[in-house]
This record gives sequence, structure tokens and C-alpha cells, in this order.
Amino acid sequence: MSFRGSAQRRTRNPRLGEPDPTITVHPVMGSGLTLRAPRNDKGGRLNSKDRIMRIIRAADCLVMPWKNGGGTTTEIAVAPDGASLDDFDWRISMAHVGQDGPFSSFPGIDRTLSLLTGAGITLAFGDGERIKLDCGSAPYPFAADRAVDGVLVDGPIDDLNVMSRRGRWRHR
Repeated sequence: MSFRGSAQRRTRNPRLGEPDPTITVHPVMGSGLTLRAPRNDKGGRLNSKDRIMRIIRAADCLVMPWKNGGGTTTEIAVAPDGASLDDFDWRISMAHVGQDGPFSSFPGIDRTLSLLTGAGITLAFGDGERIKLDCGSAPYPFAADRAVDGVLVDGPIDDLNVMSRRGRWRHR
């Protein structure tokens, strides 16, 4: 998954008219994630000596209650640094889901959910749509202000959430 934008400085990609560079999330063998910005501040590709990488160790991540109080989430990365659940520009987090229940609502936020462990979860949206995710499913994007309940398929799961503020940032 990746983000369009920069936490420190926003530049415009003249071809696309949107914030650049892209921040790409890479797994690191059992210990965390690496964030890499593959473009320089002029929109060009960075060569290997200019690449920016940040290894995020699981032990350094912040564990906090879900916005709706129904569980906990591990915040892996957020921009700007120190942003709250109400004012982040983009956020990457991991959650352990041990029981069925509603997802927290994040007005103006787009979310993508990927299953990391467990048998699966069904997203039951308020409009009647139902989507079943398992570890083989592609990441599923949806509006985080859309009413949705998570229904576990067979026991607890762990998931990865990538969220960005609609209209300012975009992840894919």
C-alpha cells in the first residue's frame, strides 16, 4: 500500500496535480515495517544513495484504545507525528479483533483493510453490502465513515488498517 503526500513538505506533481511523493509500506521480517519515499522533492526518482527509509520496530509502536472503545489498536505510523485519531492526515495501524462489533467511524477518512492472521472477517455494511476477507483476500478499500460491523468467521483475527484524509491524501 502507498500514500500520496509527504509528512514534512508537500510538493506538487505537475503531471498529476496532487501531492507527491508516494510513501510505500514494506514488511520487515517479523520485526516491523519500513516506510520508503521513492521520489525526491522535485518529483523525480531518488537514486539509491538518496532513498529515505525508516524501520519501525513493533516494540516502539503506540498501543491505544479503539476510537469506539471496543478494543485496542497498535499505531505503526501517523502523520503528522503525534496526531490524534481526530486530526491525522494518514495513519497505519494494526488491530487484534477478538469479537464481533462495529468499526469506529472516521468522518472524511478513506480506509483499506487487510487481514494478517485468522480465519477471516465479514464486513457487514449498514446498506446491506457484505464482504468476506481472509488472509488471501486483496486489501479492501472503503470509506471509514460508512457504517460497518465486523463479523468474525471462526475466531480472532489481526488486521492492518491504512487510512488517509479524503481530499488531501490518497493511499493505494
